Amino acid sequence: MRIQVDVEGVLADPHTPFLKLLNERKGTDFRYEDIRKYDCWKALGLTEKEFFRLLDEVWAKWWTVPPSIPNVSEAMEKLNRLGTVDIVTKRNSSTAPYVKTWLFAKGIRYRRFIQIGLKRNKAELGYDVYLEDSPIEATAIARKGAVCLLIDQPWNRSLTETRNIIRVPSIAESTVIKHLEPLSKPSRNSFSHTEKEF
Repeated sequence: MRIQVDVEGVLADPHTPFLKLLNERKGTDFRYEDIRKYDCWKALGLTEKEFFRLLDEVWAKWWTVPPSIPNVSEAMEKLNRLGTVDIVTKRNSSTAPYVKTWLFAKGIRYRRFIQIGLKRNKAELGYDVYLEDSPIEATAIARKGAVCLLIDQPWNRSLTETRNIIRVPSIAESTVIKHLEPLSKPSRNSFSHTEKEF
């Protein structure tokens, strides 16, 4: 079984330091629950360019980015036992090294680190199962007939669950394993930390 795992909103929580930086710069008081749309820069009073520039600043200080859950490496180990796990991100080339350093520092093992462009759908990559927080990606994945385990976040709560979109509280929850085990087959994984860019 081929499993794709997203970084932001699934493994890592860059949103908390992002909001701290934004509030300090703009004198605002935005909270995590205020991010109710995936294209949240509109609600935060930013342009798309400003949003991504601030997010780049957050990743430049990767050590300040908390994991989405305390035991994130343990959760990933469970996934690695069920199939071949790739990290797929839309982080740009300037911040991807910070993300990889963060993954290493957190003890997160994976098969490949893959970057794709912002306009490309991850569904095109043909994984069996996706762990995602994006409602846009989840919808495209379901249309392709793959399974998306949608990590519950304020910005995806308007998306209705379907047979192929299954909402789970976090990557660590037993519900993730419950949904993956029937799909898994014995596999011999190697962890080469190879990279690809699309």
